[in-house]
Amino acid sequence: EGAGLRRALLASWQRYATIELPEAEIEVRWGAQRWQTTLDEEGHLDLVVPLTASPPPGWHRVALSLRHHEADAEADVLVIDEAARFAVVTDIDDTVIDTNVRHPLDRAAALFLTDARTRLPFQGAAALYRALAGRRRPVFYLSSSPWNLYEHLDALFERHALPKGPMLLREWGISRHGLAPLGGHAHKAEKLEQLLSHVALPFVLIGDSGQEDAQHYSAVAERWPDRVLAIVIRDVGVFGRGVEDARARAERVGVPLFVTEDSGAAARALAGLGLLDEAQVSDVEEGSRAEAQAPSAFAEALGDD
Repeated sequence: EGAGLRRALLASWQRYATIELPEAEIEVRWGAQRWQTTLDEEGHLDLVVPLTASPPPGWHRVALSLRHHEADAEADVLVIDEAARFAVVTDIDDTVIDTNVRHPLDRAAALFLTDARTRLPFQGAAALYRALAGRRRPVFYLSSSPWNLYEHLDALFERHALPKGPMLLREWGISRHGLAPLGGHAHKAEKLEQLLSHVALPFVLIGDSGQEDAQHYSAVAERWPDRVLAIVIRDVGVFGRGVEDARARAERVGVPLFVTEDSGAAARALAGLGLLDEAQVSDVEEGSRAEAQAPSAFAEALGDD
């Protein structure tokens, strides 16, 4: 157990002890095209440029070079398939992964004392998201977690065969949305609005009842009723008036909002709208049963040398 705990603490230190490169100049290369740009004050890149060609749908690699330094990297870029039936936006903590973010100690343990092997998706979640991501349907992961967790989450998703998708996280610190990790989650609604403005597909929105997902999603549905096919909220034991009010607001504009206890119930709700088929529902339910019978990875991983 001691070796596993030391490994988790070391991984946590490496995630958070980062050195930013504010306003550094970089070159981006994609095929024959090149662009020069500058990172923001946190060392992040946000580049909006016209393309001279139409690349095929799917994932592509772009090359990045730090100008005036011998430093190169690569990044993944997703080209949306405009023929996809819909896109998915999902929260991560307590929606995909069992984190218990409502309790500060559990949240801190998830942030600082775990690695990709010790955090587990909800039972059946991987099968549910694989079904939703079929036929090139994009899945966007929208979370209040910090960008420091990107590689950790990427490894976790790969380990548990969750579909690859762009992650929209946030920088911790003071912003117009408050002090992160404290404060609200209004940044999620803002990023969701940006997605709706740039991705010309209808959306399925998935979250949980522990934070403000239902309220933010219903507000978006009121502004974009023709673009939101359904809202699915995982019930994590906090189901107050805010969720009921959100359901009423969404349904007034014709957007169904489902509150579900598990992945199988979510799959059945979406199948009722014709967004999944019965075979996919069966896969999700079978995945839930198989994972319920599997031994927990947490103690085993902590005890590894």
